[in-house]
Amino acid sequence: MGKRNLIVAAVLPYCERFVELLIDLQSQLLTRKYTNALLLDLHILVAIHLSPMYMNTKNELFRDLVAQLEHYIYFSVNSYTSAPLSENEMHEIHCRELSTLQRVAMQHFKEKLTVLALSNFASIDKRAELIELLSELTEDEMVQLCNYLHLRTSYPQGTKATVDRNFLLEVLVETYQKRESFVEQARKLNIYPNDVSPPITTLLTPRNHCSIPESWNTKTSQTLAPDLFPSQN
Repeated sequence: MGKRNLIVAAVLPYCERFVELLIDLQSQLLTRKYTNALLLDLHILVAIHLSPMYMNTKNELFRDLVAQLEHYIYFSVNSYTSAPLSENEMHEIHCRELSTLQRVAMQHFKEKLTVLALSNFASIDKRAELIELLSELTEDEMVQLCNYLHLRTSYPQGTKATVDRNFLLEVLVETYQKRESFVEQARKLNIYPNDVSPPITTLLTPRNHCSIPESWNTKTSQTLAPDLFPSQN
């Protein structure tokens, strides 16, 4: 085993436990109201998705934990009051965000982003469309666009985070793409498994059903389906 593989083997368990900690914080309403805004500001999901560790499909448990973290970051609850949000309320929030993007695009990048600024919301809130519309911007222009939208473009030097054009593009796409709600995902699944779609229980467990290492303390590692709405005593 090479030196690089040894380093990855040593770091991977730490990253898995760190993501597990974030899931624990995000899945509880009392702590989510403090951590969610921070994770969104730091673009934690973008940084993870672009990391070599996540891109390695062999790291199944790590990728499954990241998917679980993403589920709770964008769960349909108010980030400050913890009140549940309906599909209509989530749609209104999404439309307001797209409206802000279009207004900034028209005001500061009219020559390159006119199509984005004048299109209807349904035609610009998908990943492929956003990448195509934003692809004409240079790296400096993407930095300016993110600044106008109050999105982080720099990190402390100690983090060694690489903020390049690809990273900024992913930040914009991650922020403004439309996501399926938990209810919408559930509607597409069957109660029983068949040849077309998986059973509905796949929403509550990792997509690859990989097992947690035995070395993990099972009493503190119950993160496959944590409770976002714990009982109030």
